[in-house]
Amino acid sequence: MKYIIMILFLFFISSSHASDFEVTHVEINCSEKDQCNNLQEGFKSLKRKYLDLRHLRKIIKLYVSNEGVREFQYKLVETEVENKYRIQIRAAEKEKVFLIEEIKFKGSHSIDLPTLLPIREEDFLDERKLKQTQSLLLEIARDKGFPQANVQIDVKTKKNNATVSIYIDLGTPVIIRDIEINSKSHYLAKILESSIGEYEGRPVDIQLLRSELEKTRELFIQFGYYLSEIEMKIVNTSANEVVVNLDIVNVKNYTFFFQGIDNLSIENMKSFMASTFIGFRREMSRESVVQSLSEEIESYGYRNFKIDVKIKNYKDDNQDVAVHYNINIKENERTKIKSVDFKGNSFFSDEELRAFFFDKASSLARNSYHDKKYYDQFSSILKEKYLEAGFVSVFVDQPIVNYIPQRFESNLVYRVREGIRAEVQNIKIQGVSQKEEQEILALIENKKEKYFNPLVFQKDLEAIQVYLKNQGYYFAEILNINSSNLITYKRDNSKLDIYLDVDTGFKLFVDEVIIIGNKKTRKILIKRELGLSSGDIITSSKIESSQSALLSLGIFSQVQIQPVSNNRSKTDLLVFVREKDFGLIEVAPGIRSDLGLKFSTTVNYNNLDGMNKRVSLKASMNRRLNLNSLESSRRKSAENLLEYDTTVSFAENNILYSEYDFYTSFSGIRRRFFSFDADIQRVNFTVSRDFVTWFSAQARYQLERISQYNATLDLDGDDQNHGHFQIGSITPAVTFDFRDRSVNTTKGAVFDLSCEFANPTFLSQKDDELTVDYYKLISRNKFYYPMSRDVVLALSTAFGIQENRATKKDSDGTTEGYIPGLKVFRLSGADIVRGYEDNEINRLFSTNDDISKEEVNKRAYMVNVKFEPRLYLSDSTIVGVFYDAGRVFVDKFEQDELRSSVGFTFKYLTPVGSLDFDYGIKLLRKRDSDGTLDSPGRLHVSIGFF
Repeated sequence: MKYIIMILFLFFISSSHASDFEVTHVEINCSEKDQCNNLQEGFKSLKRKYLDLRHLRKIIKLYVSNEGVREFQYKLVETEVENKYRIQIRAAEKEKVFLIEEIKFKGSHSIDLPTLLPIREEDFLDERKLKQTQSLLLEIARDKGFPQANVQIDVKTKKNNATVSIYIDLGTPVIIRDIEINSKSHYLAKILESSIGEYEGRPVDIQLLRSELEKTRELFIQFGYYLSEIEMKIVNTSANEVVVNLDIVNVKNYTFFFQGIDNLSIENMKSFMASTFIGFRREMSRESVVQSLSEEIESYGYRNFKIDVKIKNYKDDNQDVAVHYNINIKENERTKIKSVDFKGNSFFSDEELRAFFFDKASSLARNSYHDKKYYDQFSSILKEKYLEAGFVSVFVDQPIVNYIPQRFESNLVYRVREGIRAEVQNIKIQGVSQKEEQEILALIENKKEKYFNPLVFQKDLEAIQVYLKNQGYYFAEILNINSSNLITYKRDNSKLDIYLDVDTGFKLFVDEVIIIGNKKTRKILIKRELGLSSGDIITSSKIESSQSALLSLGIFSQVQIQPVSNNRSKTDLLVFVREKDFGLIEVAPGIRSDLGLKFSTTVNYNNLDGMNKRVSLKASMNRRLNLNSLESSRRKSAENLLEYDTTVSFAENNILYSEYDFYTSFSGIRRRFFSFDADIQRVNFTVSRDFVTWFSAQARYQLERISQYNATLDLDGDDQNHGHFQIGSITPAVTFDFRDRSVNTTKGAVFDLSCEFANPTFLSQKDDELTVDYYKLISRNKFYYPMSRDVVLALSTAFGIQENRATKKDSDGTTEGYIPGLKVFRLSGADIVRGYEDNEINRLFSTNDDISKEEVNKRAYMVNVKFEPRLYLSDSTIVGVFYDAGRVFVDKFEQDELRSSVGFTFKYLTPVGSLDFDYGIKLLRKRDSDGTLDSPGRLHVSIGFF
């Protein structure tokens, strides 16, 4: 608002306008030619009813707070009709940065600059951001040794676009004339000189010098100089020259020698001592070493051990002072837990508490080994167990550990004072209706005449607030949430009352939806995606789902939705959006083990017509570096073709303002398959709809013309994989999605079922050579079960059956039709059994040959199962193990002949799915028909498959 020139409060109306009135006309004039085109549509929506002048001013303030408004003034003029007015608006729009030219340096010097600056292309031209850019560049130049630098930013505007040119004159640099190193250690001084000496004669770059000094200090630490520091001081000797003074302090060298260790790792002990020295930042005495090592050794389960430390000072080969720690450790045996006893408990039995102790135990304690850290932690864990049972004043003392040195055993004793178990006598909720109170009481975990659980009480309060907001009390709050009367204990603390003083405020309903920030996107599209419209009740969940729906369109970088007012039940709803750049061009060269050298490009343009219609062109080509994935005879005879895939597509959500989404694409493909090469022309049309959040359906029509060549013969010497095919098919599909989220799923399940029908009715081939008539049914299902916060069991199952339905028979009774090889099941992509190559997993059980060599004139089957326990290391990284099994079959399904593998997976979560690195090992290696033995395993890299 600081940078917008506004002239407000120019009203020529009577005082009666304190009541409601209506704006019937909006007249918009631009203060400069063609400078407010993008604002006109938004200002026209000011035509509506208002409660009073204050309401009008608030709405106008929202519109002009839009970052694209540079100048604004208005006048409210009365019409001939009572309480009806017109608004006269004069406005100017900020220019948009169309291009930031490459930064140009004057003179012979240049420096590295950040790729992102405060002023960016596609942003509105903002004087504040221009100044921030100038200040940032000046600061960087001065830090790099150019104190006289000058930054000039020129802006040229044409209509509504601005071109920004940046010129930097670095001026005369300040040069490092000399680097002086002071140190008692000639050895360290020599190392520092070799790493820092190259900066003499160069401009002073403070950040670069500090970075180099830190790297050198890390090198000192690797050599045992754990306490060493490098202090830097810069001295000006003239206007353009400086001397850099470097002092290396704390130059003692520390070494550790361990004796008597049988089971502990010497390397681990040395590493521990090094890190302890660095953490202490001072030389350690014998007592400090003993204390630190005692705690570390005890964490491995040892208790009755002895540590002897001797310290010796001497001059090392570099003539530096060396401090040598000779550490003798007598480990003895690891101490085991003989017994765990409890005193003072009556509600829980000793057996219950003992089982609870080992259930929550660390790996050491679970195996009955001494673990002092867990012993202390268990006191808090046990206290929480009692609190959950209602013992609000329970006290659990730190454990008493009785050691039996001769037997390397320990007895644990936990003393418990249970106190009084508190029962909830009454729960009173002030400020809500009786019905709402009953619904809240049913919602929370703490209930009347049940024992109070303080550990979930905070969750109860949060659940109440969520409930109230979802009932439409958007600004509801619990007034006494931090007050002493929230919980009142009675008598001997065995009873308590819970009193909640709730201020619900108004139930908020939508008056008008105000949309600002959209330049190209039409308001009808934004309103369609909102879960709120005029007259609807406003809830937090509806606002959150509306924000998610708008962001999922992919055309907005920011979405904010909030009520305008909280002092009346009917309020306007503000929707602020910031649009992305709708065009995108990507170029991606690369190399893959299966496809060889690869080059791809993508051109996307979104939001055509302001309705998020999307067109894209995707093209890729590759040449394989080896032909190992092809049938053996083709590796020798087939030339190395250039493969390609070019697709033009169009997509639109809610086509023709309906509830249905539409997608169509046209493709030209050349691809190498196991036993043939193929040129494919393909067109498809898909209509889909989300009926509810958990159920969606789609139907796809696809027409393909396929030319197969360079094919090998099948087992009978025929060449059914050589020729031309036309396949027209329609594929209905349904999805039942009960997952908590589609990316990084941790709970729920998803069920997909599709069936492709191909026959001459849908323009499939029908001639004397071949009739294409088949169905292909596929069921894919995924299940996710959380075992704990960090462990999830994931299961994927896939099953498919396809049947040839060409029924024409010749004189010998055989079926003439068959399923074209391109459409026969293969386990690949999401269905691959990890650990197997494509040509290994797609061999038939009956012949041990690839399925492509078999003519499928009856049925084929596919099955794939994946089981994967996952451990979440963080929000973005997952590790796990897996078991995969699967196979393809012709005519007869043999469930006992599945091929399987086990392996390890690492997943990195991205917004589009997980980037998976999977290494699978075959459980049973076999030989192909040529006698070649399967490889032991294989690494797979994929995105978002499971």
